[in-house]
Amino acid sequence: MSEITAAAPARRRLVPSITGPKSLLPADATPPPPSVGTPPGIALSSGVGAPFVGVDSSGDLMQISVAADGTLWLLNQTEDGDALCTYNFAAATLQQVYVSDDQVIWLTAVAADCAYVVVNGPAQTWIGRVTAAGQMQQLGALPGGATAVQVAAAPDGTVWALDGQGHTYAYNASAAAFQAVAAPALAFSSVSVGSAELVVGLATQNGQGDATAWTWTPPTGWQPLAALQHTTGQWLAACSDGALWLLSGTVLTVLTPDGVVQAMDVSGIQYPSSWTAASRMSAYALGGVDEQFAIVPVALGVLDLPATPWPAQTPDQQLAYQYISTTLNITSPGGIRGQYKNKIAPLSSWQTGLAVMAAPANVPPADWQAVKTQINTELTYVQAVNNLFTELGTLTGYVGTMQADQLQGVATAVGLTVQAQGPSKVTVVLNSLVSTLVTRLGSLFPPPYGLVVSLIGSGLMAASNYTQQQYDPSGPQGSLKVAYSQLATAMAANIATTVTMQGNEQQTIVTDWGKLSAAGQAISQGIWTWPDNLTGQMLTGLEPVMQLYFYQALMPAAWQILQGIMVFSPLPPPVVPPHMPNHAMLTKSVTNSSYDLLVWYYICCALGSEANVVQNTGPYPSPVLMQSIFELGVNPEDVFGGQNGWALPTVQSPGWSEPPAAVGWQPYNPND
Repeated sequence: MSEITAAAPARRRLVPSITGPKSLLPADATPPPPSVGTPPGIALSSGVGAPFVGVDSSGDLMQISVAADGTLWLLNQTEDGDALCTYNFAAATLQQVYVSDDQVIWLTAVAADCAYVVVNGPAQTWIGRVTAAGQMQQLGALPGGATAVQVAAAPDGTVWALDGQGHTYAYNASAAAFQAVAAPALAFSSVSVGSAELVVGLATQNGQGDATAWTWTPPTGWQPLAALQHTTGQWLAACSDGALWLLSGTVLTVLTPDGVVQAMDVSGIQYPSSWTAASRMSAYALGGVDEQFAIVPVALGVLDLPATPWPAQTPDQQLAYQYISTTLNITSPGGIRGQYKNKIAPLSSWQTGLAVMAAPANVPPADWQAVKTQINTELTYVQAVNNLFTELGTLTGYVGTMQADQLQGVATAVGLTVQAQGPSKVTVVLNSLVSTLVTRLGSLFPPPYGLVVSLIGSGLMAASNYTQQQYDPSGPQGSLKVAYSQLATAMAANIATTVTMQGNEQQTIVTDWGKLSAAGQAISQGIWTWPDNLTGQMLTGLEPVMQLYFYQALMPAAWQILQGIMVFSPLPPPVVPPHMPNHAMLTKSVTNSSYDLLVWYYICCALGSEANVVQNTGPYPSPVLMQSIFELGVNPEDVFGGQNGWALPTVQSPGWSEPPAAVGWQPYNPND
């Protein structure tokens, strides 16, 4: 048989330039003001989002803190001093607010115009309040000469502090002073406040064991937090909307007042150094992702919010609502709200008509204005969400086209044909592919685009689970095993299912006020925006990701690893080494006390070829094929040793035995 040769899939350079955001809001719409009641969400599905890789701290980013209104504050050590900055989501830029000559050791954000700090001054450590204009107001010192290490504050004016001994203090605004709060036998490592009625902390008892959650009220003082009874944690946050966030190991859990308990795996965030949250919708961490230090968002997904009905209406407001629907010639059940899921409904024309609509005589002006404002907000949000899903659909189409191209290119490079390998089983780890695609997709674009672009992941992941049930229902979760002849069809079906899932998600959002208001706020506040020139060419950075996964899936259908051992002695007769080309092999070797050289061979050869290192004549993969794989950053030891996603079938030559664990690989030398 002749050697199989094929060209590697074509590589195109990623086009890096992106020109500004495309507004998802309807034309001429006035964005509703931010609402603490519906703070911005940052994802459709719960979990870790795309990192803010575009944040240039120009120093050492030490701490982040998010306010209830969504404002993200940052503490940044620079050559000029410790700087406080705010992050502009829409422009992806930092705005410097205040620079301190002294060391700032703690930051707590309250609002766009308010944050609290702990400053280690030359004479004493003090707590201060800073505004967006850079004005600093120093608060009184802690009583008894205690040294503050943390400060916590809420939008209602509640301020607490923690000293280096683990004692807590509450700020009395009337007395303009901090007062000690008794906590017998408790040593706190953190304190957090969402409001005067929601004060929590992590503490150990008598300095023993791991920290558990505690809550404080005036009648009872510090008591174990019932919702987190006996749960240990490293970070606990209370939010002004009543939500709690707890980090326990590598699991981050959000608990909301309406009963949602959502646990999320955050093990992918490496060495997190700062956590912050101010609403049920989102938390952030400072940590590493893909060897980059960045701000990483973690979200309670919009789709995971509990069902929320439309705002309740009085009888007069119901009359106003009916009048609006009738005047706009909407006769279907449910009135105008019943049409939000109708993708061809003239929402823009209805909004224009509503703007000039006069109040009916039988509805009080205040009720008319309340309903009119609410419906106008809903129409703005529905159109914005529809625009978002239109963009998501286009992006999904680009990904589908690229997937088909890369699958065909890799199959050609590997040397597969439907005639020869059609029945052969191949495996694609869908969950891993999707998560890697989403991470890479978000990192291709600077914030805030990475956030909204990564929304495609919720549809892809849901579709992956559905596709697996269609083609491989008994296989491991997230892993698709099919005949090679079915793979292209299955992957295409996965994209088609993604589009269907996105349509279902769209209808779920626009027919539920809680989900719609959260998504609408994210768009109107600039948390979700879209690149205005996103094309398929912009996504070429995804090609290596797809190529790697398809190589891992398809190589086992044509190639195997032949394992064999040979002994080369300094005494005759000489032993002839295997004649396989160097680019198709990797070895391990050791010399014994008799100067015998033992060599373990790992040879990539055609599936089903002779299982003998002396007699095997191939065929062997071409140098181009192997080079194409290793140019993707693949370690040759993984391919030949069957690690990190590589699982070529293995066969053993007669006399094979595994090398001792201490014997390492020889360097890969592709030169024959």
